[in-house]
Amino acid sequence: IDIHDPEAVRFRAQMIELMMLSHPHDCPVCDEGSECHLQDMTVMTGHNYRRYRGRKRTFENQDLGPFVTHELNRCITCYRCTRFYNDYAGGRDFGVFGLRNQIYFGRHESGPLESEFSGNLIEVCPTGVFDDKPFSRRYTRKWDLESAPSVCPNCGLGCTTYPSARYGELRRVLSRFNRDVNRMFLCDRGRFGFEFVNSERRVRQARVTPAALPSRPEAETAGAARGGEAAPLAADHALDVAAGMLRGRRVVGIGSPRASLEANYALRTLVGPDRFFRGMSEADDRLVGAVLEVAADPRLRLGSAADIHRADAVLVLGEDLTDTAPMLDLTIRTWLHLRPNPVEERNHIRRWNDAGITRIKRREPSALWIATTHATKLDAVAEETCHAAPDDLVRLALAIAHEVDAGAPPVPDLGEDEAALARRWAAALGAGASPLVVAGCSSGSVELVRAAAQLTLALRRACHLRAGVDCADLVLTVPEPDSLGLRMLGGGTLVQALAALARGEADALVVLDGDLDRRAQSLLVDDLLRREVPILALSTLEDRVTARADVVLPAATFAEETGTWVNHEGRAQRYFAVLPPAADVRPAWRWLRELLVRLGRREALGWRTPDDVLAALELEQPAFRGAGDAAPPAGWRSHGRKVARQPLRRSGRTAVDADRTVHEPAPVPDADSALSYSLEGLQPPAAPAALRTRTWWPGWNSSNGLHKFGEELAAVRPAPPSGVRLLDDAERGREFTPVGAPARF
Repeated sequence: IDIHDPEAVRFRAQMIELMMLSHPHDCPVCDEGSECHLQDMTVMTGHNYRRYRGRKRTFENQDLGPFVTHELNRCITCYRCTRFYNDYAGGRDFGVFGLRNQIYFGRHESGPLESEFSGNLIEVCPTGVFDDKPFSRRYTRKWDLESAPSVCPNCGLGCTTYPSARYGELRRVLSRFNRDVNRMFLCDRGRFGFEFVNSERRVRQARVTPAALPSRPEAETAGAARGGEAAPLAADHALDVAAGMLRGRRVVGIGSPRASLEANYALRTLVGPDRFFRGMSEADDRLVGAVLEVAADPRLRLGSAADIHRADAVLVLGEDLTDTAPMLDLTIRTWLHLRPNPVEERNHIRRWNDAGITRIKRREPSALWIATTHATKLDAVAEETCHAAPDDLVRLALAIAHEVDAGAPPVPDLGEDEAALARRWAAALGAGASPLVVAGCSSGSVELVRAAAQLTLALRRACHLRAGVDCADLVLTVPEPDSLGLRMLGGGTLVQALAALARGEADALVVLDGDLDRRAQSLLVDDLLRREVPILALSTLEDRVTARADVVLPAATFAEETGTWVNHEGRAQRYFAVLPPAADVRPAWRWLRELLVRLGRREALGWRTPDDVLAALELEQPAFRGAGDAAPPAGWRSHGRKVARQPLRRSGRTAVDADRTVHEPAPVPDADSALSYSLEGLQPPAAPAALRTRTWWPGWNSSNGLHKFGEELAAVRPAPPSGVRLLDDAERGREFTPVGAPARF
């Protein structure tokens, strides 16, 4: 087979010409322009002139909600949208209507798309039929955006992304291929949930209350005399005030599961291990602690989304994945759609016949079982479901474990229906070559997390007896991007911190990027804010704590800093700033580093980059060893060059600041990473995978150029590194405490 044979080349050109018959000539005003698969193919096949002079078909567009635009006149009838939305994502409110050349893709009537993964239509569509509606309101061509590799901050899975910015504003987020986590897709929360970066509630300037000032020189405290309100102050002076406020005091520090690992460690260094407290709710803290306890067990290994694709049976225990970890929901749906089926072999159905395979699989057992407290969207594709109280789910998990492995303790007072259900599910899971259990924190039950681990151990023992290998896996979810990393740092709980302040055991407080109202009872927060305790807040958004704080320092968001998070499986992942911080905004660890230096703490003098902070953390806590290898360090260069955030075709770069100055400012230096805020440097084809700032290849301006890197083809080359799994190489602790069967609810 030769794809360059003249007949093959001519055939492709003819197909493209046929696709273009009714396609409008609107590339200059189309939002897909500059990253359109159809544009790429039209140019490649040499279709430069239109010979068709007939009337083009036209359609009436629909309003598909706040996230996705609809312009069906650009459709080339490729069916990608309905294959993804219906076959993979399980959507029921989208379809294909009509026949011949009057095919219509959309809803039966205008209305918001109901799927949590509807935003993927934007990237799946090869033309401009479906586009990013929020991005359309502030549209910029792809070549005018600066981008960087990043990680989604909206849950604990750690999906990889490409955020893009222009004029100091975050404009959009695209999915970044990662074979181990989210593969090619992204949920709508991750794709559209970034507007807090541009929010008017952002803390942009350092400010200090009059009471915190040792003296009040009018030139430095303009406006500070207005009652007790905090007023803006130069950043260095605000740091001096903060250092003076903390010096000699017993300082309590409250970390954050949304802040970077570097920032939390810097705060821990500032206040000391005994006065560092984790800024998670009491329930989340206990649940994430149980996850970490299970992960430390040498008999178990925390699985990832990639392990779901290798499973042959999946049990979801207590988790509403659609709400708590949406990409695990999509991963399970994709696994159900793609997993091999014996019916295919018996009927000699080839893999390319996807429509036939899909119809057959809808009639076959799905190999998915779900036990939750309430009905979930994933129930529709499960073989069987069970809805019960958390204690009854614990009993069910332990009963299945006993059925699979007679060595597991039995469950007393098991009803006939419970016993029959446990036997059915145990027979299905125990017969599999690689069963997998999914559980996590949203159930609110520590016992259910441990019961899931006990069930996984029973399945592993059964697999070992049958096949000689321990092949069962356990996937546990956590609520926020650095929940696991924060728990690994140690320290006390948020309630303990507030209690210490109430008892007078501490007389100053540092709060790191945490909305305490979301994580503690309002009575406790009210009591804290009434006390005459000096408060230093490092925050991205205004809240009640920043309104009360004596010193407020503006912290960078994920889009403005380089940092590290540890996801639900213990994978350390690096994210990079896509735009330089504006005004006084700085990464939180840099504010804390400056405070440490002002307080005479010499250990912080060597913290020049995030790599230095991680190196100190790894030295102090071996459990984090390897976290610094999640991506190339800030000093990485290729022939003296960094990786460019901006494309070579970026236009108007000398005019960006023309409304303020006639002089062209130099690019903002970035000491924290191997990326540059410039078009000078390595472009994507030459950059390492962890530093690649966008998907682009010469001739391939659309994201379909991904195939040129060979990343999605496991047979072509091994997977590039996507972070470092810390818990695999860490010294394993003792076995977790097993849970006994509770009484029936």
